[in-house]
Amino acid sequence: MHRIPVPCAKVYRQADRRVLPVALAVVHWTGSPPKAPEAPDEARMRAWLADNERQTSTHLVILRDGRVLQAAALTERTWHAGGSTWTDPDGKTMQSINGRSIGIDLENVGFLRRAPDGVGFVDGYGGRYKGADPTRTPVGWHGPYTAAQIASMAETVRWLVHELPVLHDPRRWVGHCDIQ
Repeated sequence: MHRIPVPCAKVYRQADRRVLPVALAVVHWTGSPPKAPEAPDEARMRAWLADNERQTSTHLVILRDGRVLQAAALTERTWHAGGSTWTDPDGKTMQSINGRSIGIDLENVGFLRRAPDGVGFVDGYGGRYKGADPTRTPVGWHGPYTAAQIASMAETVRWLVHELPVLHDPRRWVGHCDIQ
């Protein structure tokens, strides 16, 4: 799997006390509106990762066209989970999720709402949504992931499971909504 290395401002290096053994992979969406239905916004993703003022970062970003940006080594930790906790299926609560997880972001606008004029959708920034037809979910409308992203995500999962055997357990793969 080809990963494009990119600089990241918010990374905890391997020697940092906050770097713990990996226990989870946390999957997120970026909240970035598309310029066109399947066009990636690589410049926006690079700017986010390099911004010293931001309080967030991630290990991997899977762009709409399927390319993968890698902003941190698997031995480093990023700030992608906030002050989250996770309770495993056995009832044990895990804290310090940032220090013990790999963050994976899929470039996506996220949740959408119907436009006030009834024509189309509006994204979380209040702009007219320009992407592919939204997907209806149990909690509302969401921008769809591209076929290229899904294929890259499958390849990313295989790679991470190989590199980090703890992630072979599917219970170790969570969405951001599972750790808030």
